[in-house]
Amino acid sequence: MNIRSSFSVLLVGLLSLSSIVGLAEVGRSQTAAEQQVSQTEKIGRLVQDLKSRDSKVRSDAESKIRYMGKSAIPYLIPFLKNSNPEVRANLAWMISTIDESAKLEIPDLIPLLKDADPEVRWKTAVAIGKMGASAKSAIPHLIILLKETNNELPWRAAYALGRIGESSIPYLIPLFKDTDPRVRRSVAEAIKQMGESAKSVIPDLISLLKDSDLRVRVTAVDALGTMGKSAKPAIPYLIAALNESRGEIDGAPRYGIDNVATALAKIGETALPYLIPLLKDAEPQVRSRAFYVLEKMGTSAKPAIPRLILLLKDEDPSVRSSAASVLGRTGESARSALPKLISLLKDTDSQVRQSAAWSIASMGESAKSALPNLSLLLKDADSTVRRNTTEAIKRMFESGKFTFPELIPLLKAPEPFVRVIATLNLAKMGEPAIPYLLPLLKDSDRDVRHSAAIAFGRMGTSAQSAAIPDLISFLKDSDPNLRWSASAALGNMLYLGTSAIPNLIPLLKDSDSDVRSSAAYALGNIALGNLALGMRDESMKSAVPSLIPLLKDSDKWVRSSAAYALGNIGPSAESSISALIPLLKDSDAIVQSSASQALAKLGYKP
Repeated sequence: MNIRSSFSVLLVGLLSLSSIVGLAEVGRSQTAAEQQVSQTEKIGRLVQDLKSRDSKVRSDAESKIRYMGKSAIPYLIPFLKNSNPEVRANLAWMISTIDESAKLEIPDLIPLLKDADPEVRWKTAVAIGKMGASAKSAIPHLIILLKETNNELPWRAAYALGRIGESSIPYLIPLFKDTDPRVRRSVAEAIKQMGESAKSVIPDLISLLKDSDLRVRVTAVDALGTMGKSAKPAIPYLIAALNESRGEIDGAPRYGIDNVATALAKIGETALPYLIPLLKDAEPQVRSRAFYVLEKMGTSAKPAIPRLILLLKDEDPSVRSSAASVLGRTGESARSALPKLISLLKDTDSQVRQSAAWSIASMGESAKSALPNLSLLLKDADSTVRRNTTEAIKRMFESGKFTFPELIPLLKAPEPFVRVIATLNLAKMGEPAIPYLLPLLKDSDRDVRHSAAIAFGRMGTSAQSAAIPDLISFLKDSDPNLRWSASAALGNMLYLGTSAIPNLIPLLKDSDSDVRSSAAYALGNIALGNLALGMRDESMKSAVPSLIPLLKDSDKWVRSSAAYALGNIGPSAESSISALIPLLKDSDAIVQSSASQALAKLGYKP
């Protein structure tokens, strides 16, 4: 082959290769185009589903669009011009939730702020607001919405402007003096969304505290509260608002008391020098409101503790009560007030006694020493005091972290309720607690015995067998609570409860549904415990005839427990299969599940 021929062959080869590559490129571009068309059509169909009257169809379409994520956004943009306003509104909303930081979509969303449909406008405003500072190009358009007469739109636009942040402030400042109160309120609402980053407008917000419109004043108060310590210049004005709120303008209250109190509480201890003098104000209402603010401050009110301790001796019971309540809010920081608070447990005023009890219980470990004094209120002549003291003692045990040595003496406390709480807490200590809990099964108080049974039940097999004789005796007690707690405890002991089987079977016919359920479940647990040890107790067979009727019990928990027990009993309960099958269609899902599991254990195959 000569050189020319070789070159010709090579040239033909290169041209062929070029053609193949070209065709491949065309194929790829066609495939990409086809995919784009396919995706557009797919989203188009989903957008059409958004118009459906069927809520499930709409919901499914929305979920599928969201699932596509950011990749769906370019395909959604053209549909923002859909003729259906509901579709336009929902798409604007979805775009923002798919990608809250999206910047590219702002120009596409802005025209919707001028949409003829108000819902489209407000949903678009919220969508833009969710995009934060990146949406600042929309600020002039959102400002226009603040003057809309539709009640929803100004508020939503204010939210958006607030989320966009500081860039909105120059546009908002002139509107603080707008003649329309709705606009002024919306401006304050926008500033409230920004919080401390908008502290430059605090003087403008202060001016709104004297506004003629109640809602404007309240929103300005709320906005100042979001500024934290930066709002210190507003404190005198808020204190004045707190005192003046009993007055009216045009028949409307000047301020919302709770709003002012919350704002001052958020500003924090910076406001204390203004509040503390009010605690001795001659006007009871002023004192009450000052205490209310301090309560809201919580631990931030610690600097006021010395003054509050002095007020525990005030001749006005409402002052003593309020001072005690505030001290409780400051937590363990107020432990120096404990002696004075203990003395208030004997106060002649029932409200003072209640407040003192709650305050003591709030002091955590510091309050442990006060428990004997606190317990005396469990016998108070006032039922409300007794009830609140009960809750206060519960709270102490929840937060005080009583140690083993601290709990032991409480088992002999004269007040049954203290013994009950101590018993339940001691059960958490495990086996070392058993010798101390056993005597409580014979306690003179029924509630204590009930709690001791629950305690042993919580300990399970670690409770050993020492408690079983007393628990079995409870199965015949006249109190259903004792029968219930004893059967539950015996069941939780698993194989240790085997000796109780003959005594549990009669409870399957108990008049109390909770007892029937507990007894059935206990039998199921005992059978399970024995099975785990490779044993099947023959005495369990005798329970089957009594368990089968319970599968038709009116109580779902009884039906479920009976099914559970029969499944765990195993082959000896095969006679129950025909009675279990209907429960697969029970009205309750839990019963269905219990029946299904029981049938599987019994070898039933549908």
